[in-house]
Amino acid sequence: YKDGIWKPTDKVESEVWDILIFAKSEGVRPTKNIKLSVLDYMQNQCRKADETMNSSPHLVCMQNGVFDLRKLKLIDYDPAHYMTSKLEFSYDPDADCPLWKETVLDWMSDNEPGVRHLQEAMGYSMTSDTKYQMAWMLAGEGSNGTDTFLELLRCLVGDAHHELDLSALSVDDRYGIANLPGKKIVTCAEAVSDRPVADSYFKKLISGEPMEARMPYGRPFNFKPICKIWWS
Repeated sequence: YKDGIWKPTDKVESEVWDILIFAKSEGVRPTKNIKLSVLDYMQNQCRKADETMNSSPHLVCMQNGVFDLRKLKLIDYDPAHYMTSKLEFSYDPDADCPLWKETVLDWMSDNEPGVRHLQEAMGYSMTSDTKYQMAWMLAGEGSNGTDTFLELLRCLVGDAHHELDLSALSVDDRYGIANLPGKKIVTCAEAVSDRPVADSYFKKLISGEPMEARMPYGRPFNFKPICKIWWS
């Protein structure tokens, strides 16, 4: 845990080895089986349930604190929030961006209700809330700003972004979704007309239904998706 977020670490196994080697003076024999037993014990004692992580949709972790959408104010980081991603910018109630306002109006052909919807969708996408079960598809002719817009989303959420090709997933592709836990925005490449989309995955992702995934050579695990899908 550091600065508001929990992240995976690959140092546990080496640190367990160091402790076992240090304990040789006390009669401990550092073997592979003992190491695995210690790791299993630690996992059983320290592991938090999957539903505990990212379980506060009203909290958004930022560079200068956690924004509480219920209280509409910035609060301090707290390990008990169990968040796994942080936005790439700080909260500033006085911030303004005239270039963005001008650009988004141009993209939306001066359609102000459309601009408001787009900005609301962006803000919603940066939360872990999935109750509205929504995804967005960006349509238009060439050089219409969709690539620039998606790159902007990627920059805003940083590590909370993931690229996914839904048409490349098989019916039971647990490996293809293994990197999605904790991701807030998933961008998808342009859909190919003659390739079907993995609609079962699509429905579960936008609704936040629990899913089972697995890393190559790893154990299966369950997670609750919090991502919003943006399709070009």
